[in-house]
Amino acid sequence: MLEMAFRDIINISVSLLMAYTAVWNFIRLGYWIKCFKVKTCTSKQCRFRRSCSKWTETYTKREKEELLHLIEQHRKRLEGQ
Repeated sequence: MLEMAFRDIINISVSLLMAYTAVWNFIRLGYWIKCFKVKTCTSKQCRFRRSCSKWTETYTKREKEELLHLIEQHRKRLEGQ
């Protein structure tokens, strides 16, 4: 009885792994079709950016200024301690 339970657990695990792999391959196929001609992507709205090798994160001038301002504030706070 216990042996059947383990066999069922293994069968379910293998089935889930195969389903996950199939779904992931369909996602990759969609990405490949959508981004075939793109050399580098900077779109922050792209759904595939987390797994895309062509996507690079870019910052606007305003975002860079805000980050530099925050770094400077943090540096002043550390020097004051």
